[in-house]
Amino acid sequence: MKRHIAFIILYVVVLASCDQGEDIPLPEEKRAYITLYNFISGIPVVIWEVDDVGVEGGHVYGTSLPGSVLLIDTIQQVLFEARNDNTNEVLKTQKLELKVNKFYSLILFGSPDQPILLFRETDTRQPSEDNIHIQFLHAAEGLDSIDVYMGGTRLENKVFSGIAYQDLTELIEVAAYDLRASVIVSPHDSVYSQGHEIVSMKYNDLIVSASNYMTVIASESYDPESDITLWLYPLEVE
Repeated sequence: MKRHIAFIILYVVVLASCDQGEDIPLPEEKRAYITLYNFISGIPVVIWEVDDVGVEGGHVYGTSLPGSVLLIDTIQQVLFEARNDNTNEVLKTQKLELKVNKFYSLILFGSPDQPILLFRETDTRQPSEDNIHIQFLHAAEGLDSIDVYMGGTRLENKVFSGIAYQDLTELIEVAAYDLRASVIVSPHDSVYSQGHEIVSMKYNDLIVSASNYMTVIASESYDPESDITLWLYPLEVE
């Protein structure tokens, strides 16, 4: 049997090709699940290769591409490569260790001159009924460290403090109504300074209780001169 590794966008099922001959039971498929995120500035569309297999279609700035990787072993090294769709220039190449039935995030950001590829296993634990899990990524190049407030601007509403560029926090559990009410990002300081907000957002009905989310602070488009905004993505939950 010919075995290969393939990245399957949107969980389309792809089977390994088999030699002609006697029918034999196929071994159970081994898969790792990974979502790609694109926040690299200056490039409208990125293309991906996984172990030299091209991922079908381009990856537009600000979007996520969930998929799976067919593995041969329970733990396996898999090569990911991101390219500029216009020039075919390699932006970043990284070999990652994937495990069967685990979920991962792979986030491309930065600039073509200084691209960053951030890899993280996804924490799939479910929060309690009226809460959510949230993590925060600082992908806004040129922006200093930040604080994040949810549901208000008092000290007790500060859920993340001093997040530096390139930092992806761990998941924390907060009340779902706080995330629905407001998310406010301000420059890092010991106390909130009114009028110095960087960006704020109200997610309202976008938030579902007992779910996991990632919020990213980044430019609102691939144009590095565009305004800073917040992006929200659901994460896998057990």
